[in-house]
Formats: sequence, structure tokens, C-alpha cells
Amino acid sequence: MTGGQRNAAVSAPRGRTLDRVLIACAVPLLAEGMARVIDHLPGVAVAGICGAATDLFAEIRRSDPAVVVVDDTLDSAFHTVRLVAGTGRSVVVVLPPTRLGRLRARTAMRAGASAVVSWASGRVVVADALRHVGADDRFVAPELRLQAAVDDTPAMSPRESEVLQLVCRGLDNREIARRLFVSSETVKTHVRNIAKKLGARDRIQVVVNALQSDLVHEGIPSPRT
Repeated sequence: MTGGQRNAAVSAPRGRTLDRVLIACAVPLLAEGMARVIDHLPGVAVAGICGAATDLFAEIRRSDPAVVVVDDTLDSAFHTVRLVAGTGRSVVVVLPPTRLGRLRARTAMRAGASAVVSWASGRVVVADALRHVGADDRFVAPELRLQAAVDDTPAMSPRESEVLQLVCRGLDNREIARRLFVSSETVKTHVRNIAKKLGARDRIQVVVNALQSDLVHEGIPSPRT
């Protein structure tokens, strides 16, 4: 997606009323459920539904929403959040009501989301989120509270964070051990602890969860050959 180019042609919304909400979601059933919830809120209407990030800014130009709801199922969801927020529109992000969802809530807010709700949020929570957005406040659904994410997910030690970066670069345990001048068994222990903290079943899921939780640093040096 060439988000920067598409975003450049999108103007700020007309006015500050939150009566027009655009839903961006890749799963039709979820999108329809969100639309039903929003349409039942007083003074709010769904301006449209978009199923692909590549089509989103054309839909924004067409419908001129004040609020864009970005679901986690959308490709490059957080990159999209940054671009939409850059147009002056409020963004509400929808995440799964899980520990990983709580971790991703922090990332969503850093990306520029005004509010974060979950797939389990009911009409009252969604209304509360939009009310906060209308008052230029930020909002996180109770089941995604940021403090809960902090409480539930033990912090990485400096060494674990270092190992995680190398795992995400594709190094195996022996290569990491050589890089860090430790034993392979020590690396294995670190990887096991990292997987537990990220709620991952295997090495692949460690990488996926780390990427989704914004735990992978840019500029990691390439492994020596």
C-alpha cells in the first residue's frame, strides 16, 4: 500500500461532529456487527464499510467521515491508523479481547488512535468511546486496559530483549549463543521464557507476537556470515 501518496490527497474532515463513522474491517461478519452497533447509537450513522486498506482513502474522500473505525483484521492496521490520524480524523481501533490485544492496545494508542475497543465491547462501551473521542479525550475499553497489559505481561530483561531481536532476525539458538558468548542451553532458556511472556506456543508465534506487540527494534545488525 502506498499510504503516503494516497493519504496526501485526503483533506481534513468538515466540522467536528461525530455523526459519520467509516468502518474498515477485512471480515464482513465483524464489519456488519460493528455497523449494527453503531447505527443503534443516537446521533451516529455508518458512512460506509471498507474491506481493504488499499481502498480506504478513496472511501474517506467519498464519505468524509469524522471517525474511522479500524479493525485489527485490516492489513497493516497500525500503519493505516497513523495515516488516517494524520488527516485529522479520529480513529477507533478494534482489537481481540485477549492478552495480546491488551499489548496491541498500547501500540494502537502510540500509532495515533483516539480510542481502543474490543470485539467483545457492547453498545454502551462503543458509545462511551465515541463520547470520549468527541470530547478530544482518549479511551480504552475496560477489557483492554493498558494497566492490565502491564500487569499481565512480565517485562523482558535486557538479555531477553536482546535474544528476542536475534530470534526475529532468524538466528537459531546456536547462532545466538555464538553472538552473545553464552551456551546454547542458556539461549534455549531465554527463548522459553520469552515465549511464556508473549503467550506463544512456538518460535514462529514468538516472532509474530513480538512484531504485533511492537517489540522488534529497527536497525538490528545483520548476523555475521
